[in-house]
Amino acid sequence: MLGEIKRDLFAPVETLPQTRTRDPKGQVIHDTAQRWIAESTGLSGSARQQYSAILRSFEAFAGNCPVERIDRSLALGYLEHLRTVPSDRTKVLLSQATVKRYLACLASYWSVLDYWGLVDGDARNPFSGLLRRVPGQRKAADPRAKNLRPVTRKEAQHLLSLIQSTPRLRYRREMVLTVRLLWVSACRLNEIASPQPPRHHWQTRRKQPCCSDTHARRPSNRRRP
Repeated sequence: MLGEIKRDLFAPVETLPQTRTRDPKGQVIHDTAQRWIAESTGLSGSARQQYSAILRSFEAFAGNCPVERIDRSLALGYLEHLRTVPSDRTKVLLSQATVKRYLACLASYWSVLDYWGLVDGDARNPFSGLLRRVPGQRKAADPRAKNLRPVTRKEAQHLLSLIQSTPRLRYRREMVLTVRLLWVSACRLNEIASPQPPRHHWQTRRKQPCCSDTHARRPSNRRRP
């Protein structure tokens, strides 16, 4: 028994082969973004294109820097860039909903970097809560002009001709009915697409019962003999 213990204690220690781990430093935005898009098998084709465009925009703004340099100040600078610089495609400022979609994509991208161990796990997601109002701020309003008006006859005829000349439309019949409804009713699209009908001022008034009707319909508390 003692011989076995001595043999186990003084036996040479076998060293396990060391596996080379991936160095988290030096990983840039372009490589990690391409890897994430390639491994995201659950995204649809349109979502994949949108995510790729958002990541390319952030990569161009940040200068393809290493991912460990992404912090709150860089995220705030990119948010200011989205709010002040017009879009290259539409030449107008991005809406609030589009800005939210950009930040949601980048927040997911940061979560993937955290899962891969490429960023500080104790650091807060720099893209979360960016649109939250700080104390003393008013609610942000959409600066874009609202030009909501009924469809004219010329516009309706042009839309109907375009729909009729494209037989491969999936919802061709529904589109024709929608354009005709807009033309005949002179309503805006948001009015007919709303799940609840618009309430007019005469619908908000409550009918007050007459005093005589109130006393006549009030049940009597007297017992019948």
